[in-house]
Amino acid sequence: MTPSITPVRSRNRLIGLAAFCVVSVLVAVGVVYVKFRPPERDASGSVVRAGRALVHDLRVGDCITDPFVFGAKNTAVHAVPCTHEHSSEVYLLTRIPQPVGVPYPGVGGVNDLARTACGVHDLPPATATYQRWFVRPEEKAWNKGDRRVVCLLAATSPQKLSFTR
Repeated sequence: MTPSITPVRSRNRLIGLAAFCVVSVLVAVGVVYVKFRPPERDASGSVVRAGRALVHDLRVGDCITDPFVFGAKNTAVHAVPCTHEHSSEVYLLTRIPQPVGVPYPGVGGVNDLARTACGVHDLPPATATYQRWFVRPEEKAWNKGDRRVVCLLAATSPQKLSFTR
């Protein structure tokens, strides 16, 4: 003989399933918040708690853990306090000195302009440990007048940087 499920058991199972779903949603929202929250800054503007930042919201001295690929389209990065290990550090925010309306010079041309805009700025010469990198405007952004460049020192090996300039 097969036991029948009483209405109380059925109701308890539904309540349990609903509670599980609610808790799962809350955990997922929490994980997304922690993963995508912006970095916390102190009064001086230094990052004191890690978080996701748009590349063009970075500030000079910010440290990030994301590896940069030359010419990649990075829109958000993981900013961390510079006392933590990091793979890149912003040393300059600048603009390419080309007026709006100048045609997009192509990837090679904008890379040359960004490299010149970042300059050397009394930095030590590039080594096997780090290189100078930059994030520059893509064609669509260029055509809208965006000339911003983020200049970085970036680790060239899997070993993370543990210094700041």
